[in-house]
Amino acid sequence: MFAKIYKKILTFHFIMKQIMTRRGTLGWFAEKAAGLSLVAFAVKNSLKGRNFSVVDTSLAQISERNPNVDLFLTMHSDHQTSVNNLLREYNDEYLEVYTTVEVGVDMDGNPTTTVSTEYEWEEPSNVPDHTVIERWKKSQDEMIVNCDGLINSVVDVNNLEAIGIQEEEVGLFSKIAIGTVIYGAEVALILRYEEIAARFSGYSWRPIQERVRMKNTEGQMSRRGFLKMLGIGAGAALAYSQGTSNLSEAEEAKSQLEKEVETLVSSAEVSTDEAFTRYFSISHKQLISSVNSQISDLTDALESGVSARNVRSVMEHTLDTAQIYHDRLNDYFSEEVPSELAAISTGGYLKNEIEDLSFAGKLSAVGKIAVEGLAVGGVIAGTIAALEVGNKIYANKFDF
Repeated sequence: MFAKIYKKILTFHFIMKQIMTRRGTLGWFAEKAAGLSLVAFAVKNSLKGRNFSVVDTSLAQISERNPNVDLFLTMHSDHQTSVNNLLREYNDEYLEVYTTVEVGVDMDGNPTTTVSTEYEWEEPSNVPDHTVIERWKKSQDEMIVNCDGLINSVVDVNNLEAIGIQEEEVGLFSKIAIGTVIYGAEVALILRYEEIAARFSGYSWRPIQERVRMKNTEGQMSRRGFLKMLGIGAGAALAYSQGTSNLSEAEEAKSQLEKEVETLVSSAEVSTDEAFTRYFSISHKQLISSVNSQISDLTDALESGVSARNVRSVMEHTLDTAQIYHDRLNDYFSEEVPSELAAISTGGYLKNEIEDLSFAGKLSAVGKIAVEGLAVGGVIAGTIAALEVGNKIYANKFDF
């Protein structure tokens, strides 16, 4: 009985060997069909709809700012310009550049020249250190950026009920780009993994196809076309199951986003001081104190005598703008943070947080495309690897 079975296996193998070779027959067509089917699957899977939820604030934005708010938003630029000019003069006057040229000989006796450049600050001890000026600049730059953020698309705290959730789709370019990179690599590996493996097998002086034949039997190579088709089928099955799962996950993500927006909206009501501090990352009292500290440092330096004329001139102007800036802040915050500024600060805070939530949703949707593609590739590779074990055993026993 076993002899008959063995004979039938040999007969089957002989027939298959006659009709299949690595190139130009059924095995070749099976391999190409596998590649084309993966390409078709990749195109379809990359272009299918990929929706994600974002927060829509288009109907909940401030249509017109209070003039008192504009007064605050525009009072910072003069002092920012002065501080920038002062730091520029510091660079010109106190930042020294030292160039060193080293001449030597290399191991072959050829002459070599190495040029190195070093920068050193050499400001006098009676002027503020350059790091102090840089800190002032950073503070003013951040204030300007935060004020600019309150100019457009700010959430109206009196119209929070108009905030909604809407669905968007991942852009076509993003889907094509990710699909091309991931599935393109998978197609290349599917069609040419034998050649890739052969390149690391030694015999580098031999043609690549000869190295492939040295490591594989003709039947073993022929059967791979069908193994690749089975692997791609397994990957497609996974993609289908993931597509169903993604729909469920998208609904869960939408529900979670709604909860996060509710929590965010509930945090809108805070004191005027806290509203300002939360958005600007500094309290109004700290802001005034920091400008007062700048005035003190600049006054001390000028009274002690600044020898560099250009630095002294710009420093005097910076002191003037700092004093004006300080007076304006004191007048504006005579008692506390104005309610209209606190309201728009809260709107700016909500705007930033909502943008982060929406961006996270989009990033997650784009990431899932990549993860799905990699998972499909992993299943294809794992399936083919497992089948290759059987292919190798079959080749050792029956190929001749």
